[in-house]
Amino acid sequence: MRHRAPIFIILALILSFSLPCLAADQPVRHDFPPVGPYEVITGDFHIHTVNSDGRLTTRNRVQEAYQWGYDAIAITDHGRSVAYTVAKAEGDKLGMIVLRGFETGLARKEHLVVLNAPLDLKIRDAHNWAENPGEAKAFYQEQLTAIAEAGGIVIFAHPHVGYREPMLWAAKKGLIQGIELKNGVVGTGWNTVESHGTHWYPDAVNFGLEHDLAFIANSDMHG
Repeated sequence: MRHRAPIFIILALILSFSLPCLAADQPVRHDFPPVGPYEVITGDFHIHTVNSDGRLTTRNRVQEAYQWGYDAIAITDHGRSVAYTVAKAEGDKLGMIVLRGFETGLARKEHLVVLNAPLDLKIRDAHNWAENPGEAKAFYQEQLTAIAEAGGIVIFAHPHVGYREPMLWAAKKGLIQGIELKNGVVGTGWNTVESHGTHWYPDAVNFGLEHDLAFIANSDMHG
């Protein structure tokens, strides 16, 4: 069964690095007009804290997102969702939607952002999956299938290694639901292309259209 991306992911395409500098006591607030029957909200679904390789605590990261005017976020530390409980409590105070999330992927290859997976989901060798079955590390197909069966939503993050067989397989199986067109930390590297005045992944458009994926722009905030 194909898992469809929720509407807020499809609509939330505002990047934190594209917003103006803020005063600490003046959070940005957006007032976008509705799109048909849908309300437009802003979100960032690729964020790191000190629980992996980020520089801010969970509370400070949520407060920062609030300052940028986000309505919905996910903390996506590498291979773990330990920040979720604190992030959810802080988000509730501020009136923000906070999703469970973590980042994982194939060893030294594709990175994936996972949303909505239950806290008790056991993922082996997170961010270090094997590309072939029979290896000592967890096989990526088995791990992606387990995530899908648990109700997880998967975004192909910053497709810097191109569109290889693992992601083709996952897209055809309906195991990934979104792809990052742009990521706030890759700059001019990681195989981005300069287009329309910025560096991003224009080839991701064709891949996303071919496989019916939601288009996402995230910050991948670390610093």
